[in-house]
Amino acid sequence: MAGILRGSEVYPNKRFPQAGISQALKLQVFSVLIKVINCNIHTCLKQTRVLSPTLDHLQIYKTHLPSFQQPSQPLRMPAIDVGKTGENASRTWPYDPENSQQLRSEFLHQYSLLQLCVYVLSLVPAFCLHLVGQSSRMPEESSPRKTPQNVPYQDLPHLVNADGQHLFCRYWKPATTLRGLVFVAHGAGEHCCRYDDLAQMLTGNNFFVFSHDHVGHGKSEGDRMIVSDFHVFVRDCLQHIDLMKKDHPGLPMFLLGHSMGGAIAILTACERPNEFSGMVLISPLVVASPDVATPIKVFAAKVLNFVLPNLSLGTLDPNMVTRNRKEVDAYISDPLVYHGGMKVCFVIQLMNAIAKIQRSLSKLTLPILVLHGSPDKLCDIKGSFLLMDTVSSQDKTLKVYEEAYHALHKELPEETYHCD
Repeated sequence: MAGILRGSEVYPNKRFPQAGISQALKLQVFSVLIKVINCNIHTCLKQTRVLSPTLDHLQIYKTHLPSFQQPSQPLRMPAIDVGKTGENASRTWPYDPENSQQLRSEFLHQYSLLQLCVYVLSLVPAFCLHLVGQSSRMPEESSPRKTPQNVPYQDLPHLVNADGQHLFCRYWKPATTLRGLVFVAHGAGEHCCRYDDLAQMLTGNNFFVFSHDHVGHGKSEGDRMIVSDFHVFVRDCLQHIDLMKKDHPGLPMFLLGHSMGGAIAILTACERPNEFSGMVLISPLVVASPDVATPIKVFAAKVLNFVLPNLSLGTLDPNMVTRNRKEVDAYISDPLVYHGGMKVCFVIQLMNAIAKIQRSLSKLTLPILVLHGSPDKLCDIKGSFLLMDTVSSQDKTLKVYEEAYHALHKELPEETYHCD
């Protein structure tokens, strides 16, 4: 074990190029938006031929509006056409005095419309400056980005995803010649450093292990346990994998995923069916628990997602993770583990991922090893049976542990030994 510990090391800090919308592009977009609004105001004025394009003339109309009730003689007012100002703009009002009420309503309507347009236009620069201000904070040199724990990312290994979010990375590199690369996808609510023991075992077999905290998890940016689309997890994994393949060309690439990380690994493999040499899944999320995902509860979740997407549906029971009391206590006391309730919007994304997995399983042809505990109450073992029956792989193995719970790599020593 000592040799394994000496052989593993954190991969040197990397700051990968940031992807996202540039400041110049944002300015250009909002410049066009302002022009469009200005054009709409100009068109409105030109069509009505009633209001002035300048706010100075609005005061004239506001002054005369009270007198529109019952005029005793024909009105002569400055109905200013677009492009005409000054003395040449005044002419006899085209309305008959008997229709003064219609005239008043027309003025009020057009004046209110212009006020609304001017108000919206006034908000655009402030909104633009707000977003530009956010983008100006992106470069680490001007204002260092920090983890949710207030640690500067420039001091940590990390990558920047396509949305400009910083993701904390972890690397376990053996000292000897590499046999291959293994990407680890962690489960919901946890973080990649919880897989240190498993990574140490793999580095002892000369595999270079790497991982990152998913968006909204651990030391990575993003609202806790919220993701706009489950595919964001898959996209970020592929980005990290591509970076490692570029640094270590020619080495076989393997996927390892646990729980929700199993779903991520499956969808990652489905995205590129011929790119990976093998996949290991520990208690993967493939089907929803029948006790939890009843038709009524699924319907209720979909409705709530529209009105209360951040509503908590309850917390995870740590005692369901493993039978190992020491590991349960470590899970409870870990500040990087999310201990809050599962939000409605996140549950919907998990359901979407499950549906996509079940449509895509037949695409898989790579070698697969699945490990699952039969009494697992967090990810139903029926999902692993479905996977084995559906995938097209010729080399596939399912190993069932009759007494083990969800996190097999954190189980009692005798079970963990057999998993290794």
